[in-house]
Amino acid sequence: MGQLNVAKIVTTSDLEVGGTLDVAGNTTLSADVLANSDYGSATQIYGVRAWLNYDHITDTINGSAGVSSIADTSAGRFTITWAFTWPNDNYTVLLTSGGSGGAYGDDSCGTIGAADNGTTTLPTRWKSFTAGTSIDSDNANVIAIG
Repeated sequence: MGQLNVAKIVTTSDLEVGGTLDVAGNTTLSADVLANSDYGSATQIYGVRAWLNYDHITDTINGSAGVSSIADTSAGRFTITWAFTWPNDNYTVLLTSGGSGGAYGDDSCGTIGAADNGTTTLPTRWKSFTAGTSIDSDNANVIAIG
């Protein structure tokens, strides 16, 4: 299988079917990105714009992309500052939690801590669904798509 390094705008007629397109550096696509991935037809795909793995107990970001900083606002609450500005507040956020034991995340859930998503920040809140109290999770995970 060949490799095509792109130094200019290309069209589908420039690519060999079944070939590989490798792009070095940052690339901006101004059209929808489609993928087949062996499902039978190409359809639009949506990328994860930001993600976070955060230990709220030790106030440590274990890994992230698209996140500028975290502000620990109180027990069970922290605010994410995005490294960019969303074009609007209509993006999707998935919050999950896990941990080394029920007291620190296994029995908890995360929710958005405001009426709407913010375009520059996102407040979150975490509660134990067994005890009904606010808790700091030792493995808070956030994925933002939009």
